[in-house]
Amino acid sequence: MLRIILLGFMGILVLSFSGVVSIPEEVITRLVEEFGQNLKHVSLLDQAEVEESMRQHYGDYVVPELLEEWIRCPRNAPGRTVSSPWPDRIEVTRIRQVARNTYQVDGEIVEVTSTGEADRRAVSLVVEKISGTWRIRTLLLLPPGKLTDRGGFCLPIFSMFHYN
Repeated sequence: MLRIILLGFMGILVLSFSGVVSIPEEVITRLVEEFGQNLKHVSLLDQAEVEESMRQHYGDYVVPELLEEWIRCPRNAPGRTVSSPWPDRIEVTRIRQVARNTYQVDGEIVEVTSTGEADRRAVSLVVEKISGTWRIRTLLLLPPGKLTDRGGFCLPIFSMFHYN
């Protein structure tokens, strides 16, 4: 019996290290990076198109409550605010678990122009697993220049969201 348990445990370890079983940090990083790739597609300048654009490009990544909040008040949402530079991607700098199935993700929104990288803007997200699916619960954009020399920052994360 002990031999079967050990073999099963070793099998799980092998699958984990081979990439067959994803650990939450990998899934969360992929979610945030894919979300970041969509920022350039949402123009906050075009009021007539903002709702449809947000639903199309953000709907698979964020909880419905956050999406509705951004649609109501687009100035609080990430996206294109000027024609150039524009947000190109999010680079994750740190992930830490803050509660069961809840992680804080710190990163940088990389803004680019047609000639290359223009700026970086600090961003902090809370990602939760809800009904088996990882979604962004909150996103906090920091003003330009608020990155530390380590590329990270600390926020009082528990004041940003509540538990049901």
